[in-house]
Amino acid sequence: MDRCSQAFVSDNVFGDNTRIHQGNVILLVTKATSILLALREIPPQDLKLDYLPASFDAVNKQHVSGCLEHTREQLLADIRTWIDHNGEKRIYWLNGMAGTGKTTISLTIAREYYKKKQLGASFFFSRGGGDLASTKKFATTMAVQLAEYSPVLRQHIIAAAISNPRISQLALYM
Repeated sequence: MDRCSQAFVSDNVFGDNTRIHQGNVILLVTKATSILLALREIPPQDLKLDYLPASFDAVNKQHVSGCLEHTREQLLADIRTWIDHNGEKRIYWLNGMAGTGKTTISLTIAREYYKKKQLGASFFFSRGGGDLASTKKFATTMAVQLAEYSPVLRQHIIAAAISNPRISQLALYM
């Protein structure tokens, strides 16, 4: 508790909660329950979420090439326009028969936006790929990637994981 004696209370008060800052530690104090959560002291490797190697840069994607130059130009332009403009459509549905290049197109876009530092997370499903063929670990895999990408999101993800220890076992669909 003597660590808290050197802390200061933030002006950022939200609802029934107060944040107390101490060096690189932020404590969330809920007035109703007086629970203290040391959010930033948890190292990334201690974020106990069951995730999959399903991102665009996972080892199982390292030998998958992107679109060849001057191919799929209109489709790639359409996807870039959708990403770069804040339209009302929040989901871009890329569909087609097996072998038509959906993964290649998606990898091309993911790699491009990663280089621009505009890719928060990615998940590549794989038919017949065990866990990669189901949504079972989709949310936790995305959460781990987003926690690596954004310190602000990381704090919220850790807080959610602490407040509900079985969060990684909950179903995607209710």
